[in-house]
Amino acid sequence: MISADPYKLGYLASLVKKASTEYRSVAPQLYQGAAEGLGFGSTDSAVEQVIRLPLIEATLPEVPNKGDVSPSLTPLQPRAVTVTGRTFRARMEYYWEDVQDDKWGYWDAQATEFGKSVERTIEVLAHEIFNRAFDASFPGGWDNLTLANANHQLMAGGTYDNTLPAQPPSETLLEQILDYGMNIPSEYGWPSVSNRVYIITGDTYARRWAQILNSPTAIAHPYNTSTTANQNPAIKPLITSADGRVTIVSAPYLENKDWQFALYEGHELFFFRRWMYEDMEELKDPRAIVHYRGLRVVNGWVDARKVLVIGA
Repeated sequence: MISADPYKLGYLASLVKKASTEYRSVAPQLYQGAAEGLGFGSTDSAVEQVIRLPLIEATLPEVPNKGDVSPSLTPLQPRAVTVTGRTFRARMEYYWEDVQDDKWGYWDAQATEFGKSVERTIEVLAHEIFNRAFDASFPGGWDNLTLANANHQLMAGGTYDNTLPAQPPSETLLEQILDYGMNIPSEYGWPSVSNRVYIITGDTYARRWAQILNSPTAIAHPYNTSTTANQNPAIKPLITSADGRVTIVSAPYLENKDWQFALYEGHELFFFRRWMYEDMEELKDPRAIVHYRGLRVVNGWVDARKVLVIGA
């Protein structure tokens, strides 16, 4: 039983802060390996556009005759991705009379949940890019298409497909993921290489990936981290292969357990926290504390070439 305590309102406020600071976050791990200036983080300035700056074509045009003036190379034009910020706000009021009559700790639980509210919102929004990968109402990138799409555009013309059929973890799927990383198309459609990959998956599939990466029967032996086949370790937020090329990220907020995402080093997904605030106001009549929390974020991607979606 909670005894009457004139400082109970302040105690509830401390529960909010405690729950906030102790909340387990996996959101930053989802965006590892992003291109410079992108990924997961916060920004002090307004985010309106993210610019895609393509490289100049790397082959020289032929000069028919010795001494002729060489043709000029024409760089591809930069493309802008316009992003829209969204604001989330909530308030909770703790009235002195209600708190003092709280026999069963109801308001303790409510304050704790309110403390988790911003952090949980960040987690959900950080997973949103993946959960809405096929959602036509959530396009992005400079080509304004869904993240998973068989007709993504290349800046110099042509298209590419960054999807694979839904399938559980296997050595065959790992081969496909690594093969895609060895043939990621450049802006001109030529193959480029990314040797590091982060596989975003749900908790169940993360366990299966751990078994594959820890088994001596898995693809060759570069991925073997044990002499015992088919280990079944406890799920960890991050599981990395022995050679460091493959990292498994267990993403608890993925809504479809059959979807998986391979993000290659230099990918262009981003999640920016524009601002976050917390404020409290004390009321005298009726005696209460009003607690405010707010958050503004922008999320999306610039280019999808270094993202492979397993879930088509």
